Amino acid sequence: MNFSEKEYENVQKQKIGMLSKIHRITNDRFGYMQMGLMDSWYEALKHMAFSLVNDCKELGKDTPDGEKFLSLIDKYEKLLREVPCRMVNFDLWDSNVLYNAGIGKICWIDPERGFWGDPVADFITLGPGQKSPLSDKQKELDIYNGMAKEKIRLTKETEIRYALAVCYLALIEEVEKYVRYEEDDPTYIRNTVDARDMYDMAFGIL
Repeated sequence: MNFSEKEYENVQKQKIGMLSKIHRITNDRFGYMQMGLMDSWYEALKHMAFSLVNDCKELGKDTPDGEKFLSLIDKYEKLLREVPCRMVNFDLWDSNVLYNAGIGKICWIDPERGFWGDPVADFITLGPGQKSPLSDKQKELDIYNGMAKEKIRLTKETEIRYALAVCYLALIEEVEKYVRYEEDDPTYIRNTVDARDMYDMAFGIL
């Protein structure tokens, strides 16, 4: 469907509004329920990243970027231990949004990547996308903060938290390509390029 500029803005505001609502849902344990919940975002993110790095090794592949990501999680342990625990969708791309043109409303599909963790991670799917730093998403932050009970301010700390979440998505895409696609598949190539760009952007901040 071809959206008008007004319709597209409406869809994006609804996406942000939905995220602000699920971020009101709290927990005191972090991570994926199926992997076992942890006491802090530091422990959960490290466990999630380590599992992917280990999967990569079991597939016979090296992931220097994944190893670097693990070391950066340790570097920012103190900050990550202070992150609030919220419901996170982590996959609210436009392709996972259904739009009812008759009433101008949306709903989302494919919530299987959701976890308990850092709400800042959900900004990856907003605005310019996953290859851009949080500082490029001030418009989305302003809309979110106009709806959310807990505001997310653009600070050095939130930039770091966001960059670590981008690294996690990059690692997912890196490992995923080995399992789902052949090397000459366009999606394999896309994952390779996207992961490289995400790592480079995030490592530049971290």
